[in-house]
Amino acid sequence: MSAALQKLLTWLSPAFPVGAFAWSAGLETAIVDGRVHDRASAQDWIAGTLLHGGLKTDAILLAHAHAGHNDQARLTDLADLCLALAPARERHAETIATGNAFVLASAAWPTDRPLTLPKPCPYSVAVGALAGAHHIDTRDTLIAFLTATVHSQVSVAVRLVPIGQTDGLAIMAALEPQVAALADLCQHATLDDIGSVAYGADIAQMQDIPLMNMFISSMLFIALFAVSFAHFIWSLGRTWPIRGEKLLAQTVVGTAGIERMPPRWASFGVSLFTLGTGIYALALADHDSGAELMTVGGFGFALLFLARGIVGYTAWWAAQTPEPNFRLNDRRVYSPLCIAIGLGFAALSIMRLI
Repeated sequence: MSAALQKLLTWLSPAFPVGAFAWSAGLETAIVDGRVHDRASAQDWIAGTLLHGGLKTDAILLAHAHAGHNDQARLTDLADLCLALAPARERHAETIATGNAFVLASAAWPTDRPLTLPKPCPYSVAVGALAGAHHIDTRDTLIAFLTATVHSQVSVAVRLVPIGQTDGLAIMAALEPQVAALADLCQHATLDDIGSVAYGADIAQMQDIPLMNMFISSMLFIALFAVSFAHFIWSLGRTWPIRGEKLLAQTVVGTAGIERMPPRWASFGVSLFTLGTGIYALALADHDSGAELMTVGGFGFALLFLARGIVGYTAWWAAQTPEPNFRLNDRRVYSPLCIAIGLGFAALSIMRLI
């Protein structure tokens, strides 16, 4: 039992690299809308998804994957059923992303017989099949899986409501009997027992934006807004944060012999462009906005900023901008920042395609 317990604690730990922290299963939207605003509402929401929503469906599929871990055709059918039952694109993307990541990470634990999993492999199917292949008890696996998912939801509420650690722990403790009861039910449930009536959670998940997308887009906006603000100040004729127009021009423009800043309208134009680009980054985080055209635009911005960042390290660019102050800042700040922004846009655009 100790070896099985070790595996479950490791595989379903928040530290296991499946990227579950980037998803909230609609809870974040419910928090923003005000439907979840304290300990009681957070507990009701999580209990609802546990007993009547997608968690119950996942648990039943996990139990069947556990039982059929040696049957490749059965696992493929379970994976297809799981993906077909996903109520939202976000849910579909979540279970594939976390499932595929789990399959890759769990390869460090070889099985007695080769385990052939479907591609793509939903998270619940991957966990159930691997646990079955390692002869871990079905009920123990279900309890561990459901507990880890509940804890992940509580963590979202603790951070975003926020309800505080004490209330979060109280929710975990209060839901333990329901987790155990659901594990007992799903252990013996048939596929015909699958059913969900958590429509509020399903709709919230349709509106959900993955947390990683929000983090990347927020960081992009902050960086671009800072650049926009500086150029706006310069468009007013100010030289902040440097005293003297000549030194400012040598620091931020850098062409040979420059003594004056470009025309104010040029600084204002750059300010508008970078502000608009930052707003675009925020919109890019929402998978449902702009469809394919916005994704193409995201890749366009990625190429633009990556090109500027890479060019900053070439001999040609050094010859065009020889001023020492600019050279130093370009290597340390301007070019690395452009590369980081370009990678951020690339990541957001790629995640829209997943």
